[in-house]
Amino acid sequence: MPEKKHIELIDILKGIAILSVLLCHSIIVYPINLEAIPWCLSIKSFVDAYQMPMFFLISGFLCTYHEKHYGQYLLSRAKRILVPYVVFSIVTIVCKIAGSSIINNQTDLRSAVFELFFQGYSSGTYWFLYTLFVLSALAPLFLKLVQKNLLFGLLLISIFVTISAVFDITSICSLNNVIYNATYYLIGMMLKSFDFQMVKQKKRLLCLTLGSVLLFALSFGVLRHYAPGVYDCIGKYISALTACSCFAGFFMLVKVPSAIRKPLIFSGKYSLQIYLLNGFLMTGSRWLFVSKLGITNPILVILLIFTCCYLISIVASKIMDSNNLFRFLCGLKAVSYTHLRAHETLRHL
Repeated sequence: MPEKKHIELIDILKGIAILSVLLCHSIIVYPINLEAIPWCLSIKSFVDAYQMPMFFLISGFLCTYHEKHYGQYLLSRAKRILVPYVVFSIVTIVCKIAGSSIINNQTDLRSAVFELFFQGYSSGTYWFLYTLFVLSALAPLFLKLVQKNLLFGLLLISIFVTISAVFDITSICSLNNVIYNATYYLIGMMLKSFDFQMVKQKKRLLCLTLGSVLLFALSFGVLRHYAPGVYDCIGKYISALTACSCFAGFFMLVKVPSAIRKPLIFSGKYSLQIYLLNGFLMTGSRWLFVSKLGITNPILVILLIFTCCYLISIVASKIMDSNNLFRFLCGLKAVSYTHLRAHETLRHL
């Protein structure tokens, strides 16, 4: 099996995506509703336009299928995705069933179990992992079609976009999320065969980036306000894809200071752990800052929750990364302590 080439830009984009998730979750609706404030809602809408599509694009781009047996592939995907989904969902469900004034959207056991296995909501928290596993299960078929002819990929995308626009899709097995995000997942796969040397020339890359900025402004700024029906059908895809293109183009064009680049790379590396811990940290931080300390200024609330969640999750992620039990629970492969020490030594050379 050929060794995967590490692409630093992928880590940067994952870092942007996970920090965007933290920002979005910091605009809380309980115990105070920050979404009722127009500028807070605008920020959330902007971040929502690209944060999860970016993750699905990256997941599709990184997807590989080398196993001779589909069962082996599916088992590896289950370890990587379903284990953290089930483990962290169960902890979330226990907290929500136990009930407390600090927890929003409390639930009962029957509803929670149904959501966990048949809707992928896990009480509204880890739907991304459930959806990603379903798409991963379909990935070998997608890859076979796309590798045979990119037109098959375009045909599948047009089918998914049409179904998503025309039908009110059921949430059973997270089918609504699967069909919507399959478009980004497939586009990520198709980008594997794209000749990136074509856009590495600075002028071409600049034109592509500026064009993406313009398209994003037209779709997110104009279509969303003046033609919401068109935006919901096709504009949201344009917004997501052009936003991702803008971020990628910017970091390819601009020599970003290491003080910004390194934290983004670090956040991208630990994006899964940050995602898994965010719900718990967000609940605790909003209880501390809003309920206990009585802070209601929206800027302070967002900054405090975001900073608290990010710093604690980074420290916790580092600790979890050094323990094989925690690595397993987070869907990561076990590593020897000798390998870990050698890896850390190489990083500091």
